[in-house]
Amino acid sequence: MKRGAAERALRAAIALLPWDLRERVGAEIELTARLGEMDVVIESQFDTRRSIVDQLLSDVRFAGRSLRRRPLMLGLAIASVALGIGASVAMFSVVNTVLLRPLPFGQPNQLVAVYPTWPKLLDNPTFGELALRGTFSWAEFWDVQARQTSFEAIGGYDYGSAVLSGTGEPRQIPLGLASPGLFQMLRVNPALGALLPTRGGDEHIALLTDGAWRRRFGAQASAVGATIDLGGTRYRVVGVLPPGIEDALTNVDVWLPRPPSPRDADQRGNHTGLRAIGRLKPGVTVEQARVQVAQILAATTPPNHGDHGASVYALQPDRMRHVRTPLLLLLAAAGLLLLVGCTNVAAILLGAGLERRHEIAVRSALGASRARVARQLLTESVVLAVVGSACGVLLAMATLRGLAWLAPVGVPRIAEASIDMTALLVALALALVCGVLFGVIPAFNLSRRSPAAALSSSRGLVAGMARGQAIVVVGELALATMLVVSGGLLTRTLLALNGVDPGFRADDVVAVQLSLPYQRFRTLTSDSADRALAAYFDGIVANVRAVPGVTGVAIASSAPFVGGRANNDVNPDGYQSPSGGGLVAERRFVSGNFFQTMGVRMVQGRAFRDDDDREGAAPAVVISEGLAEHVWPGQSAIGKHLSFWGRPPATVVGVAAGIRDLSVDSPTQFAFYVPFRQFGAEVGDLLVRTNLAPASLAASLRAAVRAADPAIAISRVDPYRVVMAHQVAEQRFRARLMAVFAALAAVFAALGVYGVTARAVARQTREIGVRVALGAEPRRVFTGVVGSAVRLSIMGAVLGIAGAIAAGRAVERMLYGVTATDPLTLGAAVVAMLAVGVLAAAQPGRRATRISPMEALRAE
Repeated sequence: MKRGAAERALRAAIALLPWDLRERVGAEIELTARLGEMDVVIESQFDTRRSIVDQLLSDVRFAGRSLRRRPLMLGLAIASVALGIGASVAMFSVVNTVLLRPLPFGQPNQLVAVYPTWPKLLDNPTFGELALRGTFSWAEFWDVQARQTSFEAIGGYDYGSAVLSGTGEPRQIPLGLASPGLFQMLRVNPALGALLPTRGGDEHIALLTDGAWRRRFGAQASAVGATIDLGGTRYRVVGVLPPGIEDALTNVDVWLPRPPSPRDADQRGNHTGLRAIGRLKPGVTVEQARVQVAQILAATTPPNHGDHGASVYALQPDRMRHVRTPLLLLLAAAGLLLLVGCTNVAAILLGAGLERRHEIAVRSALGASRARVARQLLTESVVLAVVGSACGVLLAMATLRGLAWLAPVGVPRIAEASIDMTALLVALALALVCGVLFGVIPAFNLSRRSPAAALSSSRGLVAGMARGQAIVVVGELALATMLVVSGGLLTRTLLALNGVDPGFRADDVVAVQLSLPYQRFRTLTSDSADRALAAYFDGIVANVRAVPGVTGVAIASSAPFVGGRANNDVNPDGYQSPSGGGLVAERRFVSGNFFQTMGVRMVQGRAFRDDDDREGAAPAVVISEGLAEHVWPGQSAIGKHLSFWGRPPATVVGVAAGIRDLSVDSPTQFAFYVPFRQFGAEVGDLLVRTNLAPASLAASLRAAVRAADPAIAISRVDPYRVVMAHQVAEQRFRARLMAVFAALAAVFAALGVYGVTARAVARQTREIGVRVALGAEPRRVFTGVVGSAVRLSIMGAVLGIAGAIAAGRAVERMLYGVTATDPLTLGAAVVAMLAVGVLAAAQPGRRATRISPMEALRAE
């Protein structure tokens, strides 16, 4: 249709309108023409011969022009969508990589994790899930491997550490021991070279992980065939594993073969950490495999080793069980933030609709149907969402790097998270859903108005549209409140954990973790090795004690939060287990001055003396307060006896207060301490107390240890406050992310309240001006405007608190020192939402106080 004919048709349509609307419609048409939209309006309303694609493209072009005329609205809407989409896509990428992406093994759905179970551990609250997910000894594993018929194959692996030398300064590296055929069972193909053999043979070979190959050998192919020195023994590198195996299996640098050994039978009760993975035969269920493994263990375990069964779990869910709930919670929080962003955009569009009602009326008067108007408005929303999503994807790419950097060590594969095709499809789907979600309410609200009603200045109509915007903002405030409550609960959990008293004085202590060249003592007899080791440690301790500022040095086989876990069956005088089994307690070999150096309080008796910590001394033991109360309730433990390892009974000389050395959130209930030199312990870390700043001693302590023996690998030299901070890294990660989500949601809510309040002030300009003319005080005008915003905030906060209480179970398991219905946190969230309302309404309130009577008349 040519322009002249279109104008004549338009004039004819105007002539059909009631007389009181003709002048207003004519003015709207002239305004539209001046804005350069005349051709688009005419074309979009009268040319019905175009294809659907052409119409869609026309709608998109018109939407782009319409949005560009409102740059502030456009910027706020895109920012809201981008932040919500960016957080959601980033968290989805993490969840997809960590929880959903298959493990890097062949047919991973056939793989299961196999564990022995230990009912007797249920008596000890410290062991937790070790009762259901124990570890095998190598003798037990060989029994299961030889007798089972449920698996195509079953493999075992253990891990430890070794000193890597010959390539500069000696350093401790994590080491894995693999049963023959482990990687073949997992159906892993080497990236370079070959895998470890499926049968025993040359034990002096090694398999590198991808990370170690890149760090230690610069990703050079010549690494295959090279030799490395581990603990004084040379190993030939036969191959390199593909990326991803570290996180999927266990995070080590080097794998060594572990074939059966004649010594395994003598170590049947030594459960050092051996895990097993099996590949189920077709048609065999997890339960059938569990029953068979339990039967094999029952048939082969000697009576004096205790009764235990088995548990079998699908491998991938089992590997990710510790991170599943926290990651899903953060994904839900990101989704909630996206929903807050959508409601914010809906409120913005509803507010803009108040300004566009005349434009919509003109289009309706020109013949556009309600469906046509709604389609155009939805197109604008989808265009907004798509543009915002594109920005959100870019934001997610940057966010993923930050998440990988902030994430604690225990989150597997998070460094591999990326924006892949799946994430892009999710972003596109979210864009379309969000566009419809925040566009449908404004589209419905505006398209159902008649031209006459829309062009009129009916205060009821405008107030009705404003009420719709206010309702959306209340929903936005409610969602934001839920995020603020969750963030507050996780933050209070972090503060509570940071404030926990570990039971020892950590402020002035430095942990020095060592890996010693024990191979030089293995050629000695047992007694000679014990004496040589004692003299060796004495030399190290003497050097460290001579460092200026050092006031005490102790040795511990399992230093709090630093050393590995070690436990034993113990036999106290007269004890009968309630479950009928034995009693298991954490074992700690410590030097005589351990309790004084660490500041551990003695509840009964005394700490070790120097004459307790020597070869040939009368066997003595200090036990934890929890163990004493459990074994001898209501009695003094001093003078009673406890035995382990088949050794002569040791006399209890002291009862120490319980300390937290395995987990910050719970004390180690059952523990016993044995003088270090009485039993010739081979493993020990240093605990150094100082009267200087602990961090300033790191270099001096390293030098002192090196002076004693340059072959010692020093894994860490950290102030104990740093060590304890690492223990709450996971909680810190969750709290920080949730706090960011809550802060963004509060900002969105503030924008929504501001929009509602600002438009309310503009709508009531005449009324406010009249009140000012009649002598209303500015303070009362300001209070009235802010009071309306506060009422919205109260309604939103109440709804949000109800929602947070209903959803409290999702975060309850991750809380410490606070409950999901904590009144202080809930009250703080309400106060925060009230503050959001007041701050958001302050500027419109000040604007209202400056309205003059003349301005009110002009508004009329």
